[in-house]
Amino acid sequence: MVDKALLDAIQGLLLQQKGEILEETAQNVQELLSQQKSEILEETAKNMQTMESRILEKTDQNMQTALQAAESRISDECHRNMMMIVEAQIEPQLRILAEAYEGMVEKLTPTERVEAIEDDVSVLKTAVRHMNKDISNLKKAQ
Repeated sequence: MVDKALLDAIQGLLLQQKGEILEETAQNVQELLSQQKSEILEETAKNMQTMESRILEKTDQNMQTALQAAESRISDECHRNMMMIVEAQIEPQLRILAEAYEGMVEKLTPTERVEAIEDDVSVLKTAVRHMNKDISNLKKAQ
């Protein structure tokens, strides 16, 4: 019977140690899982930040490319519209002005002719002054 009591005591101690070992193992497993969970969450957060940065960078690049293409199209369209306005409205008006100018130039007296007329007028003025002087002297003589 002593042996049975001893066996029962040993068995109780073994069960107690087994329970303590299981409890310690469970606690270690729980800590390990918690640590792994934290590491996984940290790594996931880092990966998400990296991905978000890449996405934002790529989106920015795509927007810049699209904006440059739109600016180029708008510039080309403005240039075409300006050329159409110049061809449709300004060029015809310039042609009319040029034709009117040519007509005016044709009607103008040439510079040489104007200078010759000015010289003739100067001679005529001098002659009229002399004649007026002669007439005045003749009137005094009477």
